[in-house]
Amino acid sequence: MEEIRKGIEKMAYPSRYEASGKLLCDKLGVKPADGSLPKKLPPGKECAAKEMVKTNIFPMRFTENKTVYLYDLDIKHRKTYMEGASQITRDITVNNYMRADYFRTEAERNSINIMNYAIRMVPQFFGNKDELAYDRRKTLYSLRKLEIGNNNEKIIEIENTNPTEPFPFKVVIVNMRQTGEMELTPEGLKALSETVALEHCLDVITNQGIHRDLDNHVPFPNNVTYMLYPQNYGIERSECPDLAFGTYTAAGAQKTVKILEGSEKPGPAMIIMPRRTPFHNVETVTSKVLNAYPRYRRPEMVHDNHAEIINMLTGLVVYQTHLAASGIRTMQICGIVNQTAESMEIEINGATTRLTQYYWEKYGITLQHPGLPLVTTKSKKKTLLYHPMELLMICDNQRMHEPLPEIVTVLIKICAVLPSVLEKKVYKSATALHLLDNPANKEFGVEVGTKPIHVPGRRLLPPTLLQNPKQAAVFDYDKMSWGIPSYYRPATIETWALYAIDTEGQLNDAVMKTFAQKYYHECKKKGMVLQPPAEIHIYDRHLLAADFKSLFFRAFQAKCQFIVILTNDKDRAVHPEIKAYERRFEIITQNILIKTAMEAAGVTGPEKRKTMENIIHKTNIKNGGLNYSIPTKDLSKDDLYIGITMDAKKMVYQIPLRAELTRLNPAVIGFTANDLNEAFDFTGDFVLQKTRGNIDIDLMVATVSKILERFIKNRGKPPKNVIMYRGSLPESKYELALKYEIPAVNQILKENGVETFAVIVPSKRHNVKLIPSEPKGQNSVSQNLKCGTVVDTKIVSPVVNEFYCLSHVARLGTARIPKYAVIHNDGNLSMDQLQKITYNLSYGHQIINGSVSLPAPIYIAEGFIKRGRMNWMTYVSSSPTPPDSSSDTSSSNSHSFFTHTTDRIAYINSETLRNLRINA
Repeated sequence: MEEIRKGIEKMAYPSRYEASGKLLCDKLGVKPADGSLPKKLPPGKECAAKEMVKTNIFPMRFTENKTVYLYDLDIKHRKTYMEGASQITRDITVNNYMRADYFRTEAERNSINIMNYAIRMVPQFFGNKDELAYDRRKTLYSLRKLEIGNNNEKIIEIENTNPTEPFPFKVVIVNMRQTGEMELTPEGLKALSETVALEHCLDVITNQGIHRDLDNHVPFPNNVTYMLYPQNYGIERSECPDLAFGTYTAAGAQKTVKILEGSEKPGPAMIIMPRRTPFHNVETVTSKVLNAYPRYRRPEMVHDNHAEIINMLTGLVVYQTHLAASGIRTMQICGIVNQTAESMEIEINGATTRLTQYYWEKYGITLQHPGLPLVTTKSKKKTLLYHPMELLMICDNQRMHEPLPEIVTVLIKICAVLPSVLEKKVYKSATALHLLDNPANKEFGVEVGTKPIHVPGRRLLPPTLLQNPKQAAVFDYDKMSWGIPSYYRPATIETWALYAIDTEGQLNDAVMKTFAQKYYHECKKKGMVLQPPAEIHIYDRHLLAADFKSLFFRAFQAKCQFIVILTNDKDRAVHPEIKAYERRFEIITQNILIKTAMEAAGVTGPEKRKTMENIIHKTNIKNGGLNYSIPTKDLSKDDLYIGITMDAKKMVYQIPLRAELTRLNPAVIGFTANDLNEAFDFTGDFVLQKTRGNIDIDLMVATVSKILERFIKNRGKPPKNVIMYRGSLPESKYELALKYEIPAVNQILKENGVETFAVIVPSKRHNVKLIPSEPKGQNSVSQNLKCGTVVDTKIVSPVVNEFYCLSHVARLGTARIPKYAVIHNDGNLSMDQLQKITYNLSYGHQIINGSVSLPAPIYIAEGFIKRGRMNWMTYVSSSPTPPDSSSDTSSSNSHSFFTHTTDRIAYINSETLRNLRINA
């Protein structure tokens, strides 16, 4: 079995996923399914109020039926250069996929230019250019069947012999193969794959206006374009401000074609959405770093922001300014080292010289900042190369993929516009996308409407909330919140302590005692059982960094069950350390910002009672309490609700690490379930796996098995129904999940007596905006739809059971309303049932007296992902040596390595923490 697993590991996704799925299904004795979706259900009927809803979706129509032919392209240009005394000629592929923004945009721009050149130079083969639509990579759509030849391969080689031709390549080669044909009609679509293929074709056709205006646009993936001159489309300069850390705001527009259910029959429609994204300035690396971190000029401060600078620069494409005259050669930054140009010595012709001296002797350059750390890139042979920051220029068109909090705050203000304002921005975006003046639309028989689609919405009533088993909480329907004078299940805390790590001198003993007293009395008011803190102490951050363990060891010796730790908001490195020691000592912690604690206690002004109440809500939940519950009529005690999702983003480390450690970049799977005795009590955990495109199917089955085992142990019987909210599953992977993952999980559930299994995929990664047909009022709450609004007709998929549900109060800008896809439903639960369960579960967050944007299982599971990433990064940062890659149990490429690490840093082996919602 292990040999088979190793073979599977070497496969590419999705082949690897299919192979592991088949292997597990064989092991369980399960027959893989055919990957088909459940039948479409009638829309829901439950309705407390009706409201017409306006969208940012515009109808499309086909003016006539047309057949489109598909061709696969391989685009190359021929390069001739000297290598020593030899002349070398190579054909270089242009249209391969590139991960880095700069390389990808350059490759796609070159691909478009080469195809436009080929179409112009060989008109007898390609025909009318408006009858062609190219996707910037591998696919060409044509209304004419091109004369490829009997062997289904056409090679077009064009030599540019005109010296006045403004074309950068001497020889270009286009290799074409026909891969199929399709009808431009939504009629007869049955499988999701057919729908996706038609959507992609229409997206490419409607993109051609942008492709012919590259002087004004920079196209990006997912049908996004950024405008080089946004003022030409009525976009104000204030909407595109310069940002911190050497970045600026780029104005963009995104459109997505979807085949939707429609009023009478399925048809295409276009979703249009404005975009604002931070991009890196074109400047030297030195300029970027010193403007962002001025203290970096001083040698003694060079390590203060070292990790943040590494994360900001790694992956950026740059070129060497001192060599630009002989042709720009780009390279990608892979890190920063502690050595400087002053300290690094290199060997040249057997002699050792400092890097500063090397640049002076070879290039006549006196480095202005020789004390700054060196930037590293990799040669073609993968060896590290070292560069002074000041000699590297950052290339254009590179997004900031992990914006820092300071940038996110500004972007939120820019993007959080009222529904009435958003509508105007959508029309400006439509103009920028050339939707009405794109000649390809006319030739392919495609029209885009100019008025957005309106759909009917239904409003659901919120569930009853119990402040104790016999008394309902008082619900304020205007504010969609409720009061909790006492807790449903108050926690008992036998011994606790209050500590502070104060780097800015904000606290003294009197302030600590004031906070402790008010915090303690608020806990008592809610019914919690506890004594005043056993100890109150302020620590110096510098001393604590040297021996952070002392705080926890002191609390451990005092038999503290719980610690409250106050910290400064700028000390970002402390919180991960606190949570790492929480896991190690199994002492529950609550980290509160000093500013928040002082405001809650009224130290800096009037008491913020709501803030203090939210702090206490967290305390009760963390220590095994339950703030409120829902009666069984709204949420059955016999049902199991599971949330599971994954995050495979690159880790951001707090300290610089060696390359061997940073390569260990696992995907983190967070999961949550109500598997304790109380139906509304959610706990969870996380697991690690090798980074890949989906959750490992055997890991998914093992996780569900453990959850089911806990449910049966705590309730004394199996659940009647299991509803899983399956995150991180895009449409393109539905079929694989339906083939292998769902049958394998279902088999485990059926073996344990579960009657019904439903899988719902929540997503906020879409561009659909829903607002009232006539927004009223002057603020976000009044202009947005009311909490509980559901839409499940006209703008949903014709083949997938989908619905939109707004479950939270939109207090900033225009609400982002989640979309839910029901991809498995063997108990044939109705849309009313599924929608009501989803809405009710959004009231299960417990920390605030209101609902949240997603059902509690998936919302809390995302929190466990954050905790998993934090614990992993702290664990790796504290490892003195990288794991031994020669060992089967600790190889970064093996399944067992991440299993072993999960056991150490997750909560599966903690009797105390696993049964608590410690990430509250």
